[in-house]
Amino acid sequence: MEEIIRLRNEGLSQREIAARLGITSSKVRYHLAKHGLLPQGSRNNGSGRVEEAAGFPDVDFAYLPESVTLDEDRLVLLPKDPKTLYVYWKLTERRIRMIEQHFHCAWHELPKWLRVYDVSYITFNGDNANRTWDIQVGNEADNWFMRDMSAGTAYCVDFGTTSLDGRFITLLRSNAVETPRLNDERHTVDKGSVWASAEPVKQPEWAAAFTGYSITE
Repeated sequence: MEEIIRLRNEGLSQREIAARLGITSSKVRYHLAKHGLLPQGSRNNGSGRVEEAAGFPDVDFAYLPESVTLDEDRLVLLPKDPKTLYVYWKLTERRIRMIEQHFHCAWHELPKWLRVYDVSYITFNGDNANRTWDIQVGNEADNWFMRDMSAGTAYCVDFGTTSLDGRFITLLRSNAVETPRLNDERHTVDKGSVWASAEPVKQPEWAAAFTGYSITE
């Protein structure tokens, strides 16, 4: 933690600190926010659902998968409790440059969205979700809380942008998860942590069918 604060005081950005220390930007933000060095924000997407930018995430990072490497793209979805999902993402500089070349504009100028899919009891093909809705996220965000979800429901999430005609373009797709059922006592063990099952969640067969991104070389 002292090293993070020292680098921050030297003027390094969260991304630069993460790269220097070999950790995720989410973990940098968590430690900065924990010591009151970052604000917490929230936004309503207009549908009545409240999604929260995890500038001050109540996440115990010991529950998260291993940190992504600097040369790996990743979108990871985790259930926090029966009504809340947590998602974090990482795009490599190489992937960002490819996207910029495709759209002929700078990365920070592109709108960033999460598309949430209810994939309960279906073989998901990208177009047949039970329900779908979009959440616009900030340009600097690399993680997000999604509240007011349904208990005992399977979800996956896409991170993407939109074209000039409003078409959603997937850049990353997450793993599939299921929110705990309301009578599942495991999620009450630590209300301040991301809920984690005792056994790894087995991914459905359709998850392997997503073979790449809409943006290709």
